[in-house]
Amino acid sequence: MLPVSTRQSPCTRRSIHVTLLGMAVWALLTPATPVSAQTVSLEPAVLQRIPPADIGDGRYYQQLRIVLEHDDAASSETIAIDLPEGVVVSDTDSDGALFDEIRVVYRAVDAELPRFKAATVTSESRIVIESQERAGAGGELYVQFPIRSTVASPSSELPSSSDRAYRALQFADDREQDLFAADLPLLTFVDTETFASVGSMGIVYLAAPLAVGEDTTTTARGTWFPSEPAVLVLSLPDLVFDAGLGSPNRLAGHGDGDDANDTLYRFFFSTDALLTVNADVAVETVHTENEGEGRSLQLVTRDLSAGSYWLYVTADVTGGIPLARSRVLVVRHEPVIERLGPPGTEPLTFDSGGLLDTAGVMNGLGIRRLSVEMSVVDHDDSAAVHLFYSGNPNLGPTNVTVLGESVILEGAFAITITGPLPEEMTQFDWDTAGPPMVPAGDYYLYAVAVGGGQFTVDRTSRQILVRHAPFLRLDATID
Repeated sequence: MLPVSTRQSPCTRRSIHVTLLGMAVWALLTPATPVSAQTVSLEPAVLQRIPPADIGDGRYYQQLRIVLEHDDAASSETIAIDLPEGVVVSDTDSDGALFDEIRVVYRAVDAELPRFKAATVTSESRIVIESQERAGAGGELYVQFPIRSTVASPSSELPSSSDRAYRALQFADDREQDLFAADLPLLTFVDTETFASVGSMGIVYLAAPLAVGEDTTTTARGTWFPSEPAVLVLSLPDLVFDAGLGSPNRLAGHGDGDDANDTLYRFFFSTDALLTVNADVAVETVHTENEGEGRSLQLVTRDLSAGSYWLYVTADVTGGIPLARSRVLVVRHEPVIERLGPPGTEPLTFDSGGLLDTAGVMNGLGIRRLSVEMSVVDHDDSAAVHLFYSGNPNLGPTNVTVLGESVILEGAFAITITGPLPEEMTQFDWDTAGPPMVPAGDYYLYAVAVGGGQFTVDRTSRQILVRHAPFLRLDATID
């Protein structure tokens, strides 16, 4: 145990600022850095909000930043940190030891190499840091460790105020100023009611396409969201400092010295609007990204069943508890007609006799077969495609009647009389000579795709001029 210093703590008052989360659902107190020889803070400050024991998977995360005023001498108990009431170091590997859960990263002032690490005497409520060489005045320690709450919310174990400060931070070097609760970072337990209304810990802020607001939907095809690449998160905070020399722990390992790739965030969909942990109701991770500014992307929704989903964000170091939750996203998988040909916009002449070419010129060069190209997609059903022809260019959904496996398009005549075409079919040869024969006229081709109790209708942009000109072709004889 380190001796408790009899020196007075700095006569500074903690300033308070209000952080608004989402649509001002909660306001939480955040302490300012005390004016002292030492600087002690939680980095980033959003880690001051912690879940009680009944939210999440029982694990969360802390990162303390400590700046030394002096070149502290080596000691087996260089620094001792007494955790707040209601919070303990989490034994993530259940091996009974806690020193291996603590990672200490030191940013040197010059070239000093104190080799800070957690001592084996570290307990649930006290972290003891040892060193082997002298540190540098102004050197920075980042102490990173998993935590778990020991009290639930609401709970009689929580006093009237749910806020808890670190109890003490003491130094072996007498030149340093020991600090106590009044001058140390403050934690705030997020109660279950507040968490349910916001849906997350509010560490990650989502951008407009997914931020709190009215429900949003995918396109009818539902392959991805949004339909065009867009920024979905404003920023992903850096929760793990790695720009220095560090001792390893179970969560972050040794690190690689690159401070831009240490916090891995996972994005996943769930049908549960009140998810407190990434559980079986969550769909497999659809995206992962390291800390930093949000970038433009699209999330694949093709493999999701049609329905309502919420996008959640978690980070490896903070466990399975959601750090952000989107507004509801309605995934649609309706049959979509992506292409219906023949391609082009100008009228196309199709003469069954072959006298007229596609431009209507009588030269005997008419096409002998009219191939209709088509592409239909329905991600969660096997769509059936019905083809029609009509001189009316304005037929739409109100003209469609679906009767079991039969489809009627009012004002049009069926082409696929014997039955619909499968979704996989990409080409159909239209025989206007019959049977039955298609009367000469100017037509549009229509397709009605039906799948999963839904349908869509579309027509060709190109008009088909059906003609039946008599034509006798004489081939040259060879004697």
